[in-house]
Amino acid sequence: MEHPRTETPTKEALLKTITFAVPCYNSTAYMDHCVETLLACGEDIEILLVDDGSTDGKSGALCDALAREHPDCIRVLHKPNGGAGDARNAALPLAQGDYVLFLDSDDSYTPEAFAVLSAALEALAPDVCYFGLRMTGDNDGAVFTDDLPLRTPLTLPETPALLLNRPSACIAAWRRTLFTDTDIRFRARGWGEDLCMTRKMLTAARSVVILPDVLYLYRQHEGSVTKRALDANAEIMDAIDDVLTWYQARGLFEQYENELGKLCVDNVLYDASVRILKAQSTHPLLPQLLDFTAARFPDYRHNPYLKGYPARKKLVLSLLGKKQYRAVHMLFAAAGH
Repeated sequence: MEHPRTETPTKEALLKTITFAVPCYNSTAYMDHCVETLLACGEDIEILLVDDGSTDGKSGALCDALAREHPDCIRVLHKPNGGAGDARNAALPLAQGDYVLFLDSDDSYTPEAFAVLSAALEALAPDVCYFGLRMTGDNDGAVFTDDLPLRTPLTLPETPALLLNRPSACIAAWRRTLFTDTDIRFRARGWGEDLCMTRKMLTAARSVVILPDVLYLYRQHEGSVTKRALDANAEIMDAIDDVLTWYQARGLFEQYENELGKLCVDNVLYDASVRILKAQSTHPLLPQLLDFTAARFPDYRHNPYLKGYPARKKLVLSLLGKKQYRAVHMLFAAAGH
């Protein structure tokens, strides 16, 4: 359903290399710093601040103030609350850049990010360009990069393991025409909004490049939308089911069955179960997570990707498969988690 929305008036938009789409919801604590890092990127950018129905009486006004201060590169869209995915979807029709980057309003980039990324986009002209992430806040210093060929154009048919790289939409530059030429969009709400869009969009990308550089600074704190109640782990089943149904409808399921199976095992059976069992020894969702995985991938235990798991992860999966949830809880408790 189309949301009623208001957009700040601007000069005639000039084509830019990069559009930064930034959903904002009650986010005054970090928004100034976030926007500062983007403004430091130079003139060849535009920033779309999407006020997603903020209720604090301040965030929407701050967005407007920033746009008045920087009218040549900042535009604001005010809309009713719909979640981060819905806010990103709302920004896409307004984007003018050759590439779109999605940024959470409490995150930022490293000082060298724009120069590194611009050079790669100009030299390699990929449809999708991934880069590394470093955690700040609760997990300060943790770095995440992808174990795939670097600075080399890849395609999904040639490199199915692309389906297994990190699912965040924020750690890549996306050619804008990927969105204008397809109907692939974010899920409006819930865990897995990024996973659904990114796993689908890889089928449309003609060239994917992965940079070794850590450019994105992800702030995790008690207010982060990624820290949710245990019951919310059910949302990841909906997200994975969405991806599997999408691949099946396009006749791609068998081609990528091992990769999709690993996605399901990792995100549903392992990650969701472990998040619960680190906190408590039982939960009604636990058998549902196992049943979901086994129903969609009856032979999941023999997936070739699982052979490469560390011994500890293999042990946890074995215990989960036998519904020995208390044993898993005690295992993590003994390790101090």
